[in-house]
Amino acid sequence: MIFLNLEIGNILTIIIIFFMAIGGIFALIQWNSTIKVRRSEFLDKILNKLIFDPEMIEAMNIIDYDFKENEWYNKNFYNSELERKIDKYLSFIDYILYLRKLKNIRSEEFNVIENEIIRIFISSQLQEYLWNLYHFGRTNKEKCPYIRIIDYGIKKEYFYKEFKYDKDLFSSILSDKDKLLTNTDLLDFYHKDILLLIRKRQWKNLNQKEKIKQIYEFVRDEIKFGYNIDDAISASKILNDGYGQCKTKSILFMALLRGVGIQCRIRGFKVDKKILKGIITGLYYIISPKEIVHSWVEIYYNKKWLNMEGFVLDKLYLNKLQKKFSDCKANFCGYAVAVKDFNNLPIEWNENDTYIQSEGIVRDLGVFHTPDELFAKHFQKMSRLKKYLFRNIGRHLMNFNVKKIRKWKTQS
Repeated sequence: MIFLNLEIGNILTIIIIFFMAIGGIFALIQWNSTIKVRRSEFLDKILNKLIFDPEMIEAMNIIDYDFKENEWYNKNFYNSELERKIDKYLSFIDYILYLRKLKNIRSEEFNVIENEIIRIFISSQLQEYLWNLYHFGRTNKEKCPYIRIIDYGIKKEYFYKEFKYDKDLFSSILSDKDKLLTNTDLLDFYHKDILLLIRKRQWKNLNQKEKIKQIYEFVRDEIKFGYNIDDAISASKILNDGYGQCKTKSILFMALLRGVGIQCRIRGFKVDKKILKGIITGLYYIISPKEIVHSWVEIYYNKKWLNMEGFVLDKLYLNKLQKKFSDCKANFCGYAVAVKDFNNLPIEWNENDTYIQSEGIVRDLGVFHTPDELFAKHFQKMSRLKKYLFRNIGRHLMNFNVKKIRKWKTQS
C-alpha cells in the first residue's frame, strides 16, 4: 500500500508540475504578447509625434525643402519661433537615438523610424546649425545638446568625417563639398524610394571604389536604355521608370552617388544627331535638331576627376549591336553609340574614364554642379509642337526601335 501511495503521490506531483508548467508557458506567452502590444503602442506614439505634431511637421518641411531659395538658417534664425520649432524636433530625434542606444528600441523597430531621421542628415543648412552648436559648446566647454545626432550622422557617414575638426578646416571643406553633395529638385536622393534602394543594396557599407562600381553597373544595366518623357525629371521618377538615356541616367547616377557621399558633377555637351540614326528614323530624324544636348557625370576619386559616360547603354542592348555589326572593327556611329573601337567598348569601370558616345561630341558646354543648373542654361530647344510630338509620339517610336533591337536575332 505504501508503495502504491508513493506511486500515486508521484503521479499527482508530476500532474501538478505539468499543469504548472503549462500555466507558466501560457503566462509567458501572454506576457510576451502584452510586451509586444506595449512596444507597438510606444512606437506608434513616437511615429504619431513625428508625423502628426503640427510643429514637427513644419520643422520637417523646412528641413526637407532645403534649397537656396529657401534659406532659413540666417541671422534672423536665432531666438526666433523657428529656432524653437527646429530645436523641439531635434530634441525629439536625439531622444529617439538615446532610446536606441539603450536598446529600448530594437533594430527592426528603429528601421521604421529611421526614414524620418534621415531627413535631418540631408539638409546642408541643418548640418551647419548643428556644426555651429557643437563648436560653440566646444569653445565654451559646454556639452552640445544634440551630440547623439551628430555622432550617429558621422557613424553612418551622413555627415562629413571632418564635422568635429577645427572651425576653419571644416568651413572650407563644407563650402567645397556642399555644392558637390547637395540634394536638388532633380537630385532628390532623400526620396524614400532612393533611400530604400541604397539601404537594400547596402551601398553605404562598401568602400569608395565598390560604392562607385556597384552604383555605376546598376545604372548601366538595371536601368535600361530608353527615352523618358523629359530630360529634366527627378532621380526618383527615373528610378521608377526603370529606363533612361544619357541625361536622365546622369541624374539618377549622380543622385545615388551623392546619396552615399561620393562627390560628383555634370558636364554638358552638344552631340551630332547622327549618333541616334537607327533609333530615330524617317521623317522624325529629318525634323529633329541637328545638335542634341548630351551629358556625362564626373566623379571625384583618388584626388582627381574621372569622366563617366559608359553607363548610358545597358550591356544587353550593346551585345545585340555588336553581334549585328560584327564586321565593324573600328569607328562606329549610330544607334546611340559613337566610339573609336566598336569591338572594345570602354564601358567597364576600374578607376578609369568610361565612354560610349564621346566621339559624337561637337561642342563642350562646360561643367555644372547640378543637372538643375545645366538644364536651366542649356535645355534642348524645341517648339511646342515638336515637344508635343516628342512626348506623345517620337519617344515612343524611339523606345519601340530600342526594344526591337533588343530582340534582334543574331548569329552567335
